[in-house]
Amino acid sequence: MGRIGRTLGAVLLAVLFTSCISIETTIDVRREDRIRVDLVYTVPNELWNAGVFDEDTRFRAIPLTRSDALRIARTSRSELKRYRVRSSEEVTVVSMRFRPQDAASLNALFGGTVDLGASSLAITLAAGGTPYTDREREVVGGIAGDATVAFSLRHPGRLVRSEVSGTPPGDPSAVVTIPLRDILLSETPVTWTLSWE
Repeated sequence: MGRIGRTLGAVLLAVLFTSCISIETTIDVRREDRIRVDLVYTVPNELWNAGVFDEDTRFRAIPLTRSDALRIARTSRSELKRYRVRSSEEVTVVSMRFRPQDAASLNALFGGTVDLGASSLAITLAAGGTPYTDREREVVGGIAGDATVAFSLRHPGRLVRSEVSGTPPGDPSAVVTIPLRDILLSETPVTWTLSWE
């Protein structure tokens, strides 16, 4: 199998796992000296109980263990303030709270995709990349299904701008929900830009 085939296989495997998962991210920048990031993953129990998120599995698609959270905190110079796993009959919810030291630490926490200014924030939701063929788009879109990724921002002051690149501007909102298929299939970067006063 060629490099493209291996890459597509890896992407499809990751999508297969993530498409069943709800991911919510909240970034709180109301206080410059107390930035906070909450990540909440809701995983169907049939997937959770399959062991694909266990510490010792080779097939772990998403880092959800306490060790993962501690490693993420260490490499981004953030403090892990909370790690909790709660289960119900249908789903398991993993929540993590990080406290980045500063804007650079926040950027590192998101892998270099966040730019926090004095009264603005820009976060790259999709990096964009090589165009898929029609068949590849169909397969990836089918696997992603109706899965979404949600981001919200808690900010000081009054929100005056909230735009997602490639979409028409509307009323400013500190919440954006993006279909997973749009993130995975975007050929150009998708950035959420906000500013407040």
